[in-house]
Amino acid sequence: MTSRRAFVLLSAALCAGLCSCSTPPAAEPAADLDPPEEATVHVLFPETFLAFCGLEADEVVEDFRGGDIPAAVDAVEQDGAVLLTLTDDQLLEQVATWEDEIEERLDSLRSSQSVISAEVGDDLRSVRVTALPSLVDDTQAGVDIYMIIGGCGYLQIFDGRQDWSVELAIVDSDTGAEVACGTLPEEGVTISAEIWEQATGGA
Repeated sequence: MTSRRAFVLLSAALCAGLCSCSTPPAAEPAADLDPPEEATVHVLFPETFLAFCGLEADEVVEDFRGGDIPAAVDAVEQDGAVLLTLTDDQLLEQVATWEDEIEERLDSLRSSQSVISAEVGDDLRSVRVTALPSLVDDTQAGVDIYMIIGGCGYLQIFDGRQDWSVELAIVDSDTGAEVACGTLPEEGVTISAEIWEQATGGA
């Protein structure tokens, strides 16, 4: 399974109005009050999540600060973690982006000839894939599984859950045997032809 940087810069539209008239000037209007500051939220990406994604804190800070339209109000490194300051709209955009990513990856995974079914738990803490032994050689399916787990992690963190985790279970479609299971990031999950055969008794 491979990793990729998937922070998405948010798009925004700027608009301005200009009006003029030739009538005599009226009395000066009252000075405009300063607009209220937009509400912001803080999101902390823990070091465990950055390590799972294969990212360095300074890379994440650059991703969220960079571009013509930054994806966050601010991003700073804190002892290997990254603290984001986001507007409500920026947060909603990030959540929508990762919800879409998970759905697209699930569709891709389910279309694989190696996969019978793939489900994500309602609490985003579990991923269950029922598959054929050929899954061990299905590179695209591996990437999809990795990105689904990463997306679940993103959404948990955006929801304020610092103790993010995802339990991944790989199940043999013929026997119902659990080929591999582990809770990421604490545990690793490895599958191979030998592991599959041992789990299914050579069925």
